[in-house]
Amino acid sequence: MSIQLGGVCQPGTTRVNKTGGWRTFRPVFDYDKCIKCKLCELLCPDMAVLPMIL
Repeated sequence: MSIQLGGVCQPGTTRVNKTGGWRTFRPVFDYDKCIKCKLCELLCPDMAVLPMIL
């Protein structure tokens, strides 16, 4: 029995499917403005914010 991957698609499909480019650019984290509230941990994808600030 093989396990089928789900939700995997080729890169660049947002331009073809016109689903939006909201993840085209990577956010820049400003360490000087961080108040260590940990909201970024809840809202951002895994490892988007370096663990040293959390």
